[in-house]
Amino acid sequence: MNASIGGTARSRPALAGPVVVAIDASEPARWGLTLAARLVVPLAVPIVALHVRHVPVVSADAATIPDVEAALERAQAAAEAMAGEALAGLNWRFEVASGLIGPAIIERAEAMHADLIVVGAHRHSVLHNIFVGSTTLHLVDHSPIPVLIARQGRLTSSNLT
Repeated sequence: MNASIGGTARSRPALAGPVVVAIDASEPARWGLTLAARLVVPLAVPIVALHVRHVPVVSADAATIPDVEAALERAQAAAEAMAGEALAGLNWRFEVASGLIGPAIIERAEAMHADLIVVGAHRHSVLHNIFVGSTTLHLVDHSPIPVLIARQGRLTSSNLT
C-alpha cells in the first residue's frame, strides 16, 4: 500500500515498523496492550512492550537504595508478565529503558523506527498534571511519532474487530 502524505508518496504501509506500547503494571497499560494487540493482528507488525525504569527522587540515605531497586525490579517483572499475558501468540518483545518516562519512550521509539506509540491513560486532575505531570501529555506534545491513547471503556469486541 502506498500512502500519500502532503503530496509525497510513501513506499511502505502506514504501519510497517513496530508499534511501541508504553507499559508499567497498571490497568491503563493493560488497556494499551489490548488495543495494540487488536490493531496489529491484521497488519502483522511487531509490538514492543516498553517499560521505563524511572528512579524517583529519594533521600540521600543509602539505606533506601536497595528498597528502591527492589521496587523497580518488582515493577519490571509485573509489567513483563502482564505483557506476556496480553500479547500471547503475537510477534512481540519486551524492552526496558531508564530515565524520565516520556523522553525515554520517545527516544526508544525513534531509535527502533516505530510507526506508532500506544499508551494507556486515565484522567488526572488539572492539579495532578501541573504538579506531577502526565506521561501521556508529554508524548502527545513532544513525540514526532503518532500517539494512540487507550482509555477504559473504549475497548469492546464490537468496535475493534
